[in-house]
Amino acid sequence: MNNLFAEETRDESYYKQKFAELLTDLNMSYDEMDGVNNGIRIRFSGYNMKNLDVLVLFSNDSVQIGCIIANFKNKQEVGLSICNDLNSEDRFLKFYLVDGLMMCSIDSYLSEDVGASRVLSLLSKLNRVVDSKYPMLMRSIYGL
Repeated sequence: MNNLFAEETRDESYYKQKFAELLTDLNMSYDEMDGVNNGIRIRFSGYNMKNLDVLVLFSNDSVQIGCIIANFKNKQEVGLSICNDLNSEDRFLKFYLVDGLMMCSIDSYLSEDVGASRVLSLLSKLNRVVDSKYPMLMRSIYGL
């Protein structure tokens, strides 16, 4: 009897390797993360943000993509309020504070047919949204 939900189990490095191959094919630079076996760091430049370091962490069937956006250590209540507002605007991205640092992340299940291309799409979404919100975040921190 065939099980429609049975899927071949992948080694934890499988999707990382496929994604690294896609980045190489697209001439996009990336760094292997020291001390993290299945992680890649990619640096983006946006219209509003000069540099955004995005971390991509792979497991055997999923990916988590995240970045640090801004430092709200001296304005944590403002940061939490902004996180709540941003989380209500986008159901896929998660905005949260860790020790006063605003983080953004997105994660997804991966399979053979949507692996590397899905990761690239998620990266693009995260970069686009974070870059568009960056001026508002800086005004909130510095009152500009």
